[in-house]
Amino acid sequence: MRTTIFYASKYGTTRLIAQEIGELLSTHDQVTLLDVADCKQWPVTDDGFNKAERYVLGVPVYAGKPLRNMQRFCDRYASELEKKPLFLFVCGMERLPEKQQQEMEAAFPENLRSVAHHVAFLGGALQWKKMNFVERLILAKITGKKGDQDLVSHRNIKKFAEVMVGAQPKSSVTPENSGTDESSGTPGTGS
Repeated sequence: MRTTIFYASKYGTTRLIAQEIGELLSTHDQVTLLDVADCKQWPVTDDGFNKAERYVLGVPVYAGKPLRNMQRFCDRYASELEKKPLFLFVCGMERLPEKQQQEMEAAFPENLRSVAHHVAFLGGALQWKKMNFVERLILAKITGKKGDQDLVSHRNIKKFAEVMVGAQPKSSVTPENSGTDESSGTPGTGS
């Protein structure tokens, strides 16, 4: 199966998670990773859409908002993304499940979440040295901590890939099966 992973990343954590998912899938799939910031060619080439049999989208959430370039990408390509099986992941530092759910809802538009086979919260990391002074100041005040923090859930990344491997290939998502997490039968729930 051909899988295209589109991701947005500010400091590199989401890129690393996308690569980890790609590596886990590579024994079963032909995987293409594309940073939406590098998709200077609008519309995206055939390698991104037409050759893929399913899509993965990944985005970090900062202060409750996803990166803008992923929002623009989703807005521009929603109709194309809805045509094939879709899997979504969100990166962030929230620890509480209800906050993680809020971030997953904020990360992607409802029309994509409703047709996604699976939506997962995979954690995130703070890379202190890559942040500017204002970002460090705000984070230190909010978290009460300074320095790097790593909350990436490799267990949830593995589960996400396993759900994808177990998903039955479909040529399109139909209304009767849209928005269902095939591993649990619940609509668009994460990890």
